[in-house]
Amino acid sequence: MAALDDTRRTPEGAQRAAAAWGRARVKINAMQTTVASLGGGWRGDSVREAVESALDAEDITPLVRMAFDAPGKAAVEAAPRDEAEEDGEERAVEGRPAPQAAGTSAAAVLVMLQRVAEEQASEISQIARGNADEIVRGLQELGAMQATGAALRAQLGEAQAGLAAAGGAFLRVLDMMQEAARVQAAIRDSRQAIATAVRLLQMTAAAGHFLEEGRLYKAFRLLEQVRAELPAATAAADKGAALPTASPAESTAMGGKAMSVMATSLAGQASVGSPSLAGAAEAGAAGVLGNLGPLLRRRVVELASALEQRAISDFNDWLVSARAEARAVGLRAILRAARERAAAEAAAKERRALAAALPTLVDPAPAAAVVARGLAAASAGTAPTPRLDPRAHPAAVRFLDDPPEGAGGDLLDGIDMRLLYRCAQVHGCLGRLPAFHEYYARNRRLQLASDLAPPADFASGHTAFVARLTGFFVLEDRVARCADVLPPGAQADSGWESAAACLKTVLRNACEVMTSARDMLAVKDFMLLVCSALGGCGYHVVPIQETLVNARGKYHDMLCSVVASQMAQGQRTAPAVVRDAAGGAELAALGLPLAVDAAAPPQEPPFVAPYTGMVPLVLRATREFVEDTLAFLGGLVSPAELLPAARQARERMLGRVVADALQRELAAPPPNEEPAAVLARALRLTADACALNAAMPSLDDFTALRARGEEVRGRTAPRSPKRAEQRKTSGPLALSAMGAMPSAGPLALAQEAAERLLARELAGQAYVILTKARDAKWLPIAAPKPDAQPPAYIAELLSYLQQAINAMRGALLRPAHENAARSLMRAVGGGLLELLRGEGVAAFNAFSVQRLADDVGRLQQLAAGADVPGIAEGLEEAAAVCRLIVTGALEHVLDADKRVALPHIDLSRLAAILPKYREIGDKASYTGHHSIVKSKQPEGLLKKKDVDRIAKQLRELLEGGELQ
Repeated sequence: MAALDDTRRTPEGAQRAAAAWGRARVKINAMQTTVASLGGGWRGDSVREAVESALDAEDITPLVRMAFDAPGKAAVEAAPRDEAEEDGEERAVEGRPAPQAAGTSAAAVLVMLQRVAEEQASEISQIARGNADEIVRGLQELGAMQATGAALRAQLGEAQAGLAAAGGAFLRVLDMMQEAARVQAAIRDSRQAIATAVRLLQMTAAAGHFLEEGRLYKAFRLLEQVRAELPAATAAADKGAALPTASPAESTAMGGKAMSVMATSLAGQASVGSPSLAGAAEAGAAGVLGNLGPLLRRRVVELASALEQRAISDFNDWLVSARAEARAVGLRAILRAARERAAAEAAAKERRALAAALPTLVDPAPAAAVVARGLAAASAGTAPTPRLDPRAHPAAVRFLDDPPEGAGGDLLDGIDMRLLYRCAQVHGCLGRLPAFHEYYARNRRLQLASDLAPPADFASGHTAFVARLTGFFVLEDRVARCADVLPPGAQADSGWESAAACLKTVLRNACEVMTSARDMLAVKDFMLLVCSALGGCGYHVVPIQETLVNARGKYHDMLCSVVASQMAQGQRTAPAVVRDAAGGAELAALGLPLAVDAAAPPQEPPFVAPYTGMVPLVLRATREFVEDTLAFLGGLVSPAELLPAARQARERMLGRVVADALQRELAAPPPNEEPAAVLARALRLTADACALNAAMPSLDDFTALRARGEEVRGRTAPRSPKRAEQRKTSGPLALSAMGAMPSAGPLALAQEAAERLLARELAGQAYVILTKARDAKWLPIAAPKPDAQPPAYIAELLSYLQQAINAMRGALLRPAHENAARSLMRAVGGGLLELLRGEGVAAFNAFSVQRLADDVGRLQQLAAGADVPGIAEGLEEAAAVCRLIVTGALEHVLDADKRVALPHIDLSRLAAILPKYREIGDKASYTGHHSIVKSKQPEGLLKKKDVDRIAKQLRELLEGGELQ
């Protein structure tokens, strides 16, 4: 209410009060509706306070809560009567009906709201009547303001009319000035366009002149400037035309000079027929140059096309020269590889010589001086020309001694590489480098396909064929190194893979049909030079080398056939005669002894060697085989594998050729051959086999030295056992120092077979003599006299043994002679005991055993004089058996402790001998059918029953396994 009083004083306050009353009336109506719907009853003073509070706070929430929380109808009915009647009367006077539910709380709230609303309306009416004068004055002032605004609008219209009249004249003058400026600008642009057109025409003319002279790069630069100054680029860019671009690698064609592909893209696109881009350029050019724009545009397109055609023409010329010079390029590369190999061999030789000299130098200064002199000579160009072994490097020596025509000079002489580089540069500038890659690869593939046709005779025509392929890929490598003009690496690799597969097939077929080992060695050496030349360029040459390695079996077979043919042509049985000192030195260099006894003093020529002339021939052929094998394996296997591979091939050849030849001669004697001839042949074969086997250490030395690339110096064989022992254990050529082991291969087996044949023949003739012993008396009645002559078969056996030992001493080397003599004496000793068992003599007694012991003693004397260590051991068993029977100590064989002193006796043979023993006495008989003269045996001779007992126990021990 205080707020309403404050607003009555001014018209603005009256207006705000009216607005507030309107809002209050709306809220009052809302509360009336709410309270009417709820119902209820309250006391008058409480409801009034609640209504006034809700109006001040503009919130009806408390009224709603009071309506719902009302005390009920009974409380309302208890209200004073006079207030309810007065309220009904007031409502009747105002013409409004009294509430029907006066007893409810909602009706009380509604009544109170109506009462407050009426009070507020009355107050608002009073305020409005008090401010009516102010409202009237405000309306009058508003009318005056409207009249002033109308006058201002009239003045503004008059000013606008004057301004429009003055601006029309000024506009006409301005239009005239703008037209004059446009004309002046057009004249200026025309003069500039004419000057630009003249300059562009001159530049295109100069570009055409450079193009005729072959100066393609300058022509391109002029065309690039023309293209940059043509307004077509701006017009095309305004229209949103996307110009092609190239990568920096494509825009750089030579020497790292970067060129703007953007500036030349229009010409490049027009040359391949791009109508949209050409039309945009012509439209822009017509706007500045008029009819000269399309003319210049066409001129640029024509010159760009001519530039590309000229570059392609240069590239075609390069293709022709590359095809023509491919063989010469390949020969130059191969010659360079041969020179590099010669230099490497010379350096290796110098290193070996220096390494051999270093241990002998006390002060290293001389060695350093030697190295310094060699380096100074090499740097000054005064070093001697390196030489290669023609046997090991036939192709390289041929190239170095007689270089092919056109093989001198630079590697790419005769090929103008500028043509290729210029063509690649032009295509890179024009943004067409991928197209050039394809064109290059296609033409080079066609050339490679024509080069892969092999010759009909590869052995004679392989040089030109392989040189052309080598030149092709050397040129490819040089192009790839100098310019980015080759196709991607996969295409280049596929070309080399095709060529390598073709070379492998051609080489394999050629090696299968070749019949000459020298031709195969020349082809191998030439292909290694090719692999060296191409391997230096980064090509994978291992498949070609593997093909050559796989061909070594065929190569060794051909070498074996050569050795076999030499042996077949040189078959002779005559001894090797040393006619002079040179011949002796040659045999000594081959590792062959010049006498049967190395400790004997040397003989003066002429003299006969203890082997046939076939032995030196075989050793020479074997050394040639080793040389050829090392020559073929050199470069195909590593240095560490070279010696084992050469030794394996050599042993295989000796087993297949030499040892098989000896075995065949040993196993197939001539028909109806006399015993003496058989023995002579056995002696000859044994001597040859022993000599060959004795030369194997020297052959091992030779193989090891040649495998290391060292020269073999001739030397004489040691003449004394002490020197021989020193040679085995020390010295510069000791096998242990070279990593080579003494050979125990097929020749040793052949020697064993020959010695077995000789021993069999010697023993066979001795057995023939021993068969005559059956005619002797083996049951004599008395002991032999001390001075009695030996039986006839013993005398013949002694003579034979003496002759055989002497013959072997003069024909066989000392080791073979000793082995054969010991084998012969073992056969004789065993043959004497075999007479006492089996199908030998029918029976024997102690007196015949005494005589046999005397005969064995004579044989032992012969053995002692033979000067052969261990030869008498072959008679120990026979002497021991005779001694046990004669002395009566036969029971010693049953005693284990005493049997230790009888190591040479074969108990099984003794058990087979004893049953034939017979006692000489009163009832003894030689045949059991007639009596003989009685005799008195000396004491100590065994009785028959004792011998039978010992033989029975000995057999039981042997059968029980107690005697081992």
